[in-house]
Amino acid sequence: MTDIKASVGLSRNWDAKEAGREVTRNALDRLGDKPKFVVLVCTYEYFKNGSNEELLKGVWEVLPEGTKLIGGTIGGFIIKQGCFSRGAAMMAVAGDMDVATAVAENTKGKPEKAGRKAGEEIRRKLADSKYKYGFAVEFTSGPLLSKMPVLGRRKVSNSKILGWIVSMMLPVMGRFGWGNGREDCVREEFTKVLSDFKSIGISTWDDSRFTYHREFVDKEIHNNAIAALGFKSDFDAYVNTGFGLKKTDKKFLVTKMDRTGTIIKKINGKPAKDEYLRILGWNPNVINEHHTKRTFFVLPSFEKDGVIYPEVTSMFFGDYIIVGRKIENPELTMLTASGKSLIEAVDESMEGFSGKPLMALIADCAARQEALGTAIFLEKEKMEKYLGDAPYLILFSGGESTYTPEQGCRHKHESFNVAVFREE
Repeated sequence: MTDIKASVGLSRNWDAKEAGREVTRNALDRLGDKPKFVVLVCTYEYFKNGSNEELLKGVWEVLPEGTKLIGGTIGGFIIKQGCFSRGAAMMAVAGDMDVATAVAENTKGKPEKAGRKAGEEIRRKLADSKYKYGFAVEFTSGPLLSKMPVLGRRKVSNSKILGWIVSMMLPVMGRFGWGNGREDCVREEFTKVLSDFKSIGISTWDDSRFTYHREFVDKEIHNNAIAALGFKSDFDAYVNTGFGLKKTDKKFLVTKMDRTGTIIKKINGKPAKDEYLRILGWNPNVINEHHTKRTFFVLPSFEKDGVIYPEVTSMFFGDYIIVGRKIENPELTMLTASGKSLIEAVDESMEGFSGKPLMALIADCAARQEALGTAIFLEKEKMEKYLGDAPYLILFSGGESTYTPEQGCRHKHESFNVAVFREE
């Protein structure tokens, strides 16, 4: 049996470069070995407080040359040391394995091409590996809201003219690096190329402003890209998803969309926003720049191949509703959640697990982080009952995905996704 081990480091230093040094030292001291790769994440504060570039400079002052690095900005994280909405964390992994990184830009403009390119590069670099199991982790740029003339950065406008303009522009906005993340399209192609690998995906995120997204790969920083790492080892990963969301009796039919499938123009044959508010019984004043504090926790969903896909209603312009991923079934059902059911997503994700856990990488939704508040410590406690002493990194993401050859590619929102490496 070959070997694999991991550790997780932490820094909450405000200075970006110092944080990079500290989080790397902390991870390597705990590992006690030379890492093959690291997963580096940080919250958005470092974007302005010294810069992500300085963070990586600090990391590479300590990290051994030749180590592969993957990561990006996220909404927060949970590790053994605690639950954090500010700081930097690093998972360092050592052992018997072959590792490769890849990056492809323009995920918003040409998502399929970017996903395919990143997958092909990982495939090529690991083609001669003799290890049994393949696994990939990728960080793909989440939605980016550009600063518009006069309006600035807004998620809501009652102007029907602006709604029409946005619906016309959205298909071409990606050419300029902003708009919806298109992660579902990126990941579909990425996993087609790596069809025999299992994988987990994280959408880069900030503090819900849709502005400070960055992806890290080795010594580079990107803004509109998929940054991917693949490795082959003799250890398999258990990969699964939990939601903690419950179906309601409120259903509706999307009767008109734009050609990207991400702008809802009409519901039940009526203007989308007004009909949506009527179905929910909400006052129109709920839809403002802070609407995500409510709309991210009562959300529509569609079903495909027996799998539920929650949709995030991220922006409202005129009569139109912009959602987080392509709608693949126009019959939508509203979902809701309680604090208790959100915590139960951990059990749902781990219900088929067996074996001895060695390490875990988990993609959790940033909206769940906000919804749970201090109850997030209950999620930590529950996950540790399954993992025991195994090191883990839970990342609060703007969109999550999993892939296994049996289940296919599943890009989701409001979900809890586990990849647990184990001895069987």
